[in-house]
Amino acid sequence: MKEDTQSSLPFDEDEVNALFDAEEETSSRVDQNQHEAPSSIVMPSLDKTSMPQKRPQSVYHDLGQMYPDAPVASTSGTVVHRADLIDEGGVAQLMDWAADGDVAVVDLRRIIDSPELLAGMVARLTDFVVSDLEGELLQLTETRLLVLPQECRGKRGLADEAFV
Repeated sequence: MKEDTQSSLPFDEDEVNALFDAEEETSSRVDQNQHEAPSSIVMPSLDKTSMPQKRPQSVYHDLGQMYPDAPVASTSGTVVHRADLIDEGGVAQLMDWAADGDVAVVDLRRIIDSPELLAGMVARLTDFVVSDLEGELLQLTETRLLVLPQECRGKRGLADEAFV
């Protein structure tokens, strides 16, 4: 550009250099402050109000709740089932258990007040368990019935025995 067409600045070159030098000093002071150690550090792990929770190494699974009707292989020994008889649909399950060679302790409290229903269910169980499978039906208490498969036999008089 031509010098005659250039407009002149209101300050000279030394003043401009002084401005830039002052700016460099300010920025260098800020950089120095950034490298200094902080006065305090916030560490959540040192916070006493919220301690970290220890997580278990293994997850607990309630298998009885996850698989209430799990098939149990009876390779040695006898499986004993507990059952509440509510309606005629439960009789089929009791028959299945007896056919598999399992023992069932049946609670009859829910149907004890309807004698016709109770008599019909006990007759069906008696026909299948006693006649067909050659097992046994035993009355344990006023409201409990024991279904035994062919391999198991009940013995009278054990109520009076003392077991240690």
